[in-house]
Amino acid sequence: MIQIMQDLRESADRLVRRSWFVPLLIGTLALVLLTAWLLLPPPSEAAKNIRKAQENQKIADPGDFVTIYLPKALLLDLGLCAVLFMTWRRSRRELSARHDDGIQHVKSKDRRMLWTVVALTTLVSGVLDAPRLKLSLWNDEVTALRFFMVGGVRRVKKDSSLRVEPAPWRQTAFGYWRPNNHVLYSMAARLSHEAWPKNRSRTSPYFNEAALRLPAFLTGMAALAMLGGLALKLNLPHVGMVSVVLLALHPWHVRFATEARGYAFLLLLTPALLLCLVEGARTGRWRWWLGAGIIEFLLLYSVPLSFYVIVPAVLSTGLLIMTQWKTGRDRAILLMRMVTGSLLGAMIALPLMLPLFPQVRQFLEARVTHGQINSDWLLRGLSELFTGVAWRKIDPSNPYTRPWEQLASTHPWVVGGGILSMALVLLAGVLFLWRRSTVTRCLLPVLLLPSILVTGVGAMKNLLVYHQYLVIGLPGLMLVMAAGVVALAQMSVPRSMREGWPALLASGLACILFGAATHHQRKIMRTFPMEPRRDAALVYHKTLNPRDPRMNDVVSAAFTPDRAYDPGSHTVVTGKDVQDIADQALKLERPLYLSYHRNDPEAPGIVEKLEQFEWVKTLYGTVEESSISIYRYRERAR
Repeated sequence: MIQIMQDLRESADRLVRRSWFVPLLIGTLALVLLTAWLLLPPPSEAAKNIRKAQENQKIADPGDFVTIYLPKALLLDLGLCAVLFMTWRRSRRELSARHDDGIQHVKSKDRRMLWTVVALTTLVSGVLDAPRLKLSLWNDEVTALRFFMVGGVRRVKKDSSLRVEPAPWRQTAFGYWRPNNHVLYSMAARLSHEAWPKNRSRTSPYFNEAALRLPAFLTGMAALAMLGGLALKLNLPHVGMVSVVLLALHPWHVRFATEARGYAFLLLLTPALLLCLVEGARTGRWRWWLGAGIIEFLLLYSVPLSFYVIVPAVLSTGLLIMTQWKTGRDRAILLMRMVTGSLLGAMIALPLMLPLFPQVRQFLEARVTHGQINSDWLLRGLSELFTGVAWRKIDPSNPYTRPWEQLASTHPWVVGGGILSMALVLLAGVLFLWRRSTVTRCLLPVLLLPSILVTGVGAMKNLLVYHQYLVIGLPGLMLVMAAGVVALAQMSVPRSMREGWPALLASGLACILFGAATHHQRKIMRTFPMEPRRDAALVYHKTLNPRDPRMNDVVSAAFTPDRAYDPGSHTVVTGKDVQDIADQALKLERPLYLSYHRNDPEAPGIVEKLEQFEWVKTLYGTVEESSISIYRYRERAR
């Protein structure tokens, strides 16, 4: 099989080298694009539909945006075909010399040890994190579920029954009126949902949490291997072992590798992009440049925020080319090959992503998206990025959270020593990579800048930046921290033992300390949901299946209704709304339950003034703002 693959690769290389093949391919592509553009319907009717939806304050059909912007994307692709032909002509010449790819410099013993550590870490991490697949979805996951992946539930006025309405595929692929749609992940999750064996239990909702999270779970586990592979390409096997273990121990990996969102794809594709760019700059081979272009598209298609990864990566690669290759001719060829690969990614992205941006622009214009990045924000962001644990406790009543500030009040030397140790490890990692090689020196900006760029742009434009956005810098940070651990471990042993077991054991001790410090956070994330929506609904519902008539046995209301687990819940805003729902429940002779989230600031005051309600239960999640309080109407309790 391996020989067949090698023969196919050699045949493909010979075919690409022929002077007529690539121009024929580009010409055929241009002809297909032109034909598709000519066959598309005129966009005038779609523009009218969008204006009408805006006037009525409704959501425009994503298909109308496709009708308008797909022709523009095809025309742009036609122009890029001409640019692609010119860059190919400049880059098709042979290089004067080829550089080694660096793999042979890694000892076979170290390579085997690295992949053994990767395999064991992935296996243990997968087994420990798998139970989180079945936990309740939280707000962001529910939003993506209802609008883009599975669909929603509406109440039929005729008989008050609940009906499941699947989301159209055009919503999954092109709906972006809420940025919650991480399109690549949403499509994978939808396929997983439709292929998953349907649960016929009457107590089950119309979706399965594990089915939706499975693509993220598999991607998150693959991200560990990809980070190890990048370290191997950089000739850093010991750093690779430590970085894989640190990433698996990081609570953010536990969270994002099992969250129904696209962030797990960032963890996988970021090191994959760096691997392709580094190998392209080293060897000049076309497959690495084309692979880098495709990965750039996949990153943007997963989370557009990855723009802050792609730009530093491309610039760092350009710097690497200028330093690694000695002749101006070779540099020009390689730069054109890098541009050609990026053009390929852009040509794929334009038809799929151009219809998305007008929708998100409308969202940003219609919503309040301003937020201040102050010292408290930075303190929490740094704490969560480096350790996955919050610095300050937001909800004093939440029993699951154990922030660093709480530990610092009782053990200041422990927390202070930990902060100084991490700062020392970071500095050691930067110095280690700076001195290691030209390749690692040029990669330092892309390893450290993404999270800084997100924070800086948010601060300059006064934009609301959520702390989870900093996850785009997690793979690079773990690689730098691992380099610092290895550097300090090697300094702690005699020079003759720096490549042997003593240095590895010292590195392993650092991993154990990090794992012990973050153990509580990993444990609660694996045990408790981020937001207990399903558990709250089960307090008063016997079933969560909207097709089951028993869903109407109880009247439920909420200040922020859960439309996934309790789709029939009524929305209340004021005390009068609550009283109206109570009167309706009395008329129907059904019990009434009222719930509110901690982030509903006016709800507690309203409920406390209504003496007819008695407290039933408060449920907490691992996100401090996500606690849910449930009350029962006393008139039905008598």
